[in-house]
Amino acid sequence: MSGPLAPATVPDDVAAQGRHLRLETDQFDRTPGLLAQETRALEELDLRQLRRNRALGIPRRTAAQWTALERLVGPLDAALAALHHDEHISHRRAGTHAVAVVLQHCAATSRAFWGWTAWDWAQVCGPSSEAFRAAQPLPTETTVRPFVIALGYLLGEFTDFQHLANFNRLHLARLVFGAQSLEEAMSRVGAVMARWGYRSQTRDDGRYRLPGILSQALLINRSPRLADLTTAAFAALHAHPATSGRHPAFLHALQRVVADLGHCDAPIRPGFNHAPGIIGTHQAWAEWVRRWHDTSTLTPKVRAIIRTLMAKAGWWLAVEYPEITEPGQWTRWTCAAWVAAIDRMAVGDYTQRRDALGDRGGTPIAPRTKAHTLMASRTFFRDCQEWEWIPRHFDPTRARSRLTTTHRTVILTSTPPSRRPRPRPPPRAGPFSRRHHRNRQ
Repeated sequence: MSGPLAPATVPDDVAAQGRHLRLETDQFDRTPGLLAQETRALEELDLRQLRRNRALGIPRRTAAQWTALERLVGPLDAALAALHHDEHISHRRAGTHAVAVVLQHCAATSRAFWGWTAWDWAQVCGPSSEAFRAAQPLPTETTVRPFVIALGYLLGEFTDFQHLANFNRLHLARLVFGAQSLEEAMSRVGAVMARWGYRSQTRDDGRYRLPGILSQALLINRSPRLADLTTAAFAALHAHPATSGRHPAFLHALQRVVADLGHCDAPIRPGFNHAPGIIGTHQAWAEWVRRWHDTSTLTPKVRAIIRTLMAKAGWWLAVEYPEITEPGQWTRWTCAAWVAAIDRMAVGDYTQRRDALGDRGGTPIAPRTKAHTLMASRTFFRDCQEWEWIPRHFDPTRARSRLTTTHRTVILTSTPPSRRPRPRPPPRAGPFSRRHHRNRQ
């Protein structure tokens, strides 16, 4: 079947490029508006005729209308030919029905799909599979929506998947890139994860999201090759609205895997442990704190807390003792002055961010905060001395009792009398206790 009764043929070189990466659309007329004959043809064809049922064929009376729509139907059929799927009748029917959905929206908007925005494609695809099927005037199968999304991806470069809620991104990637290319990338990623000791990340039971994250990353990057996931590509992925805020830990893990394969730089740890740069201190003190943070074997959360508190100590030094810029210059007198400063410290003193303080700014810090600051100071100086980074001008282990005694004094003088710990009374002598029988004798 040829002419207007059959889908447009695709050249071998264009089909090969479309099957590997994308469909080349430069060969088509990309005029955004509808021509007069196209508008008239869409008005004369009803919804059933737009679906081009292969069992009944296309009647001769509509051949003129399909000839007028060749500028629209040709690219759509070429995109269908570039997709990877078997030749089952259900898939062929889903493809032609997807083309009918696109043509129907062209008639409704009086614009060709070349002029659609990302939001236009999102409206055609629907926020969910149920909403998409409910919006169709004729009964529509669930297999049609993935083909519509694939058409938007190939012809409109549609990647705003955040408007489509949860859908099978793995299935879409297989349609666009082919199962073989995707399985090759998945196996390479799974091999690295297995070497690191992770459980299988390719299970499709809902608990492992890496296949979906990998599929979306390849789709947004418009390439099935892991080698194309460069550092710049991951930066674009993190900034893309479809990936920002959606499973950032899995995207972080994927970049670690690709970095292990040698295709990009290792990622920066996401989340709250990625602290901002230290400001307000001398550059030498900030370098010492960074060096300790990179060397310590404590948990990331504890290291981040101590880093923040020692940055506060550096800010205090810059204000009170600007001549002291390194931990090796500290003495017992410097420690005593730092403990006294902690005792009189208020909320917001020597802090980089004050936007979350609210009404607490200027109020005395809690006794627990004082205890944490003292603990961080002891740990920082003890490690620097144990690692032989600085000379031992004072012994943190011997000064620990003094610091602890000072801390206990701080707690007693800062806590209201009604909330101070009181000694527990001795247990009463019950009728079955030994003291009760001893007293009776």
